[in-house]
Amino acid sequence: MRSAKNNYYTNKFCETKNDLRKTWCFIRLVINGNNCVNETVKELKIDDRLLTDKRDIANKFNQYFAHIGQNLAAKIPECDGNYSDTIRNNVCLNGSMFVEPTNVFEIINIVHELKSNKSPGYDGYSSKVIKSVIPYIVQPLMEVFNQSLSTGIFPDKMKIARVTPIFKADDKLVMSNYRPVSVLPVFSKILEKLMHNRLLHYLQENDLLSSNQFGFREKHSTYMALARLLDGITSELEQRRHCIGIFIDLSKAFDTLDHSILLSKLNLYGVRGLANAWFTSYLKIGDNLCK
Repeated sequence: MRSAKNNYYTNKFCETKNDLRKTWCFIRLVINGNNCVNETVKELKIDDRLLTDKRDIANKFNQYFAHIGQNLAAKIPECDGNYSDTIRNNVCLNGSMFVEPTNVFEIINIVHELKSNKSPGYDGYSSKVIKSVIPYIVQPLMEVFNQSLSTGIFPDKMKIARVTPIFKADDKLVMSNYRPVSVLPVFSKILEKLMHNRLLHYLQENDLLSSNQFGFREKHSTYMALARLLDGITSELEQRRHCIGIFIDLSKAFDTLDHSILLSKLNLYGVRGLANAWFTSYLKIGDNLCK
């Protein structure tokens, strides 16, 4: 039985070795019996009151997820330094990012690169469906996307996400034990990729990315960061030196990010004018999106 169990786990990990998501799903299943299948939340405890109505539960989750970042950010103490002190001294402050219009070929290439197995957004359109009809809708899409890029406005309807609460651990009745997984419409992902391509090209052309950034970069990965860390530790230990590591885990790091500081730093790096207005619009919550 022990041998059969070992063989089972070995085969499962071999099957998922090229897919980190499936690997972690299996690890969670082994550790605490939680798989990655989304389960409907049937009960929720709020202020010693048990909610069972689906609409009430959904509204409570929406309110919690929409304001958790703001509430945590309000508790972060002020620091003495200034964010401008972290800007590299060799940054050229005279250059600015230019937002070029897109074309049908770029849009079609982006659509074909989308994963077909991803869940659809609130509009019900999956990437698989969009791939099958993209030759027929690419022209009007190009008009809409170029309007966004040329005016610096990200459409509010493209900001609407289908949010699913995913249980983490402990008591399933406690709302804070869930994390949100947001799925945006496919059209939003295409527009995001268009701006991502332009921003990344600008940053790379002007050598603005840190050599220590491994995530979200082509031909880079977090494995490379781990390899560098391991190499540095090994080198120091071989020279009989002590190694000290400081690891920081920030709660809701992206949700508590100060957008005004982010936009100001983008401006210092040359993402000014129309480009900065586009990111400002992208980060702004629409008037009716959290209701």
